[in-house]
Amino acid sequence: MKGRPSSIARREPTVKGEAGSATEGPFRFVVNTRENEFEPHHIHVWVGNEDVCRIELNSELFMDEPPPGDHRRILDAHRRHADAIRKTWDGIHKR
Repeated sequence: MKGRPSSIARREPTVKGEAGSATEGPFRFVVNTRENEFEPHHIHVWVGNEDVCRIELNSELFMDEPPPGDHRRILDAHRRHADAIRKTWDGIHKR
């Protein structure tokens, strides 16, 4: 994944409620503007047009099973963007 651009972007909410994302290689880490109150703070991991799993923000554990063979790659990419993702999440959810 070296050499591929990565970015953090804030956008106006869409129908899906996406307001910010970080991208690295095939993985897009998305912070939604609306989440269920009973769920832990988390982000969504997208590959292409599919929401493939979620990562809990504080523990960095998967809330859903990631695609086969992508566990380590997703976590490594997430860790490289963790600070920007957290700042985006906190800004959106006012925490």
